Amino acid sequence: MRATADPSAILIVDDMEKHAVTLARALAQHGYKVETAFDSHAAGKLLGATDFSLVLLDLRLGDEDGVDVLKHVRREYPALPVVMITAFGAVGSAVEALKLGAVDYLEKPLDMTALLKTIRDHTARTASGGRPSFITRDPATLALLKQAEKLAATDMPVLIQGESGAGKELLADAIHAASRRAGRVMIRTNCAAFPETLLDNELFGHEKGAFTGAGGSYRGLFEKADGGTLFLDEIGDMAPSTQSRILRVIQNREIWRIGGEAPVTVDVRFICATNRDLGELIGDGRFRRDLLFRLDACTLILPPLRERRSDIELLCRHFLRRFSGNGATRAFSPAAMEAILSYRWPGNVRELQNAVQFAASMAANGVIDADDLPEKLRHDAAGFDLRGDEKKRILAALRENGYRRNRTAESLRMNRATLYRKMRKHGLL
Repeated sequence: MRATADPSAILIVDDMEKHAVTLARALAQHGYKVETAFDSHAAGKLLGATDFSLVLLDLRLGDEDGVDVLKHVRREYPALPVVMITAFGAVGSAVEALKLGAVDYLEKPLDMTALLKTIRDHTARTASGGRPSFITRDPATLALLKQAEKLAATDMPVLIQGESGAGKELLADAIHAASRRAGRVMIRTNCAAFPETLLDNELFGHEKGAFTGAGGSYRGLFEKADGGTLFLDEIGDMAPSTQSRILRVIQNREIWRIGGEAPVTVDVRFICATNRDLGELIGDGRFRRDLLFRLDACTLILPPLRERRSDIELLCRHFLRRFSGNGATRAFSPAAMEAILSYRWPGNVRELQNAVQFAASMAANGVIDADDLPEKLRHDAAGFDLRGDEKKRILAALRENGYRRNRTAESLRMNRATLYRKMRKHGLL
């Protein structure tokens, strides 16, 4: 999940130094904060240190190919838009770059009016969350985000399921930001935070005199969200009677205030989320089957972090940039990253973010080591203390699992690639 970048932060990657500097100065006059890189190595360093909102990338970088830089950006920073700059006659290559993930291309010599419009279009889309702004390269999650984008174009109610900390609220934000309601309010509330009677009042409001203490009328969240989006988190903790009222709102687009004598029409996009098993709640009589049927066609199931292991290192680098402050801490040691990759992350992305923030504050120099990590990671990583006798423990685990490497890796709570690397290190392969 990529944090919202400064919409004025732009990276120019061009091997022609004079052209890049001239372009940077021109854009600076229009209020942009521009960094320049003259080769892929410099570009990689700047991308790792700054959250840019857009990259202007020359198709040719001397002896290098700009497409390789494009592939790196799409892999490491999938939410970051890249606009290709191409010489006259190289449009065919630019079109190929579009197929690889560039958002647009411009021909040299650059027309400043067209360039500024292109930058505004794509930085505005990124800043507003016009497309889901997740940091991910996991195929299943990328497919989910494409589905979310399609649903965003409709007004259908959406149910997001997933474990706590996996990013359900961020996904709801992305759906709202990509919808026609993006310029209107998005109101959110946690259903688990209110008892039944108070939640009804919070959602639907009341009329004056509806109950003791109701000295005036009160507009509930459905009315406050009129024209926009209402996000209800932990809908599985909502009482069945409130669920029934929610179902009527979805079907009829009207609410009844407590004590009201006439319905109030509302135009609200409804998004809800839960970490509960709604099928199980239906069996226990705690969730309405007809409400689930109404939501089931538009259900998005967000995978937990342990099922998208390829995102962990990507997210670590992102959070580290955020928490490094003056940039003193920039990297994880191999031992620290091994501990991070071996951990199961039951608290998902939220837990990972907290762990990186803790480690960044503990590190005494530019490298985060295993000792800087929270104790539970040091203790649980790979099932043993990283400073212990690895070779003996790996041999013991191999024997216990009949030398089956998949089972051995699982028992040591590490992935198979990590096990192979350690076995080579200790001469066991």
